[in-house]
Amino acid sequence: MAKGKIGFVQEAPVDKLRVKDSWEKKIVNVTVVYSTEGVVGSGHIHNVECRRGNTATATSTQTSGRRLTRQEIEQLPRLVEWIAQYT
Repeated sequence: MAKGKIGFVQEAPVDKLRVKDSWEKKIVNVTVVYSTEGVVGSGHIHNVECRRGNTATATSTQTSGRRLTRQEIEQLPRLVEWIAQYT
């Protein structure tokens, strides 16, 4: 029987530049849920979901570079145009 080495898996350090946030707003009779996740300096994915009654639909867009504020995310043209279809 051959001897083998027993090793330990080292966990990666927590990335302090990783951001994750979500919030919701009521626009007319639609609940709009925003979420964003990414790494500062690398890029972020911004999601938006529109909920009305028992139906929901969602889309996302990606940005690179600095972290955007909630207000800046809410004003991204792609998301604004998409939400306008459901409100």
